[in-house]
Amino acid sequence: MMLAKGEATLVLGQATVSLPRISADAVVVLSRKNSIGTTGLLNWAITPGTGFTITSANILDVSAVGWAVFS
Repeated sequence: MMLAKGEATLVLGQATVSLPRISADAVVVLSRKNSIGTTGLLNWAITPGTGFTITSANILDVSAVGWAVFS
């Protein structure tokens, strides 16, 4: 079941998404919407009950990233 979807813009290679309904076992799907700056591999970390953080391997990455979270 999809919990939420949206878009986040990386600032200094990072973006935090607030999503209080997220659980530790949620599935996060990321898709780069554009490539601005020096792009890097994207990763994420979930904080249950709070949200998740998207991090690029390159601090110069300022791309827009589409995301969807499934439970």
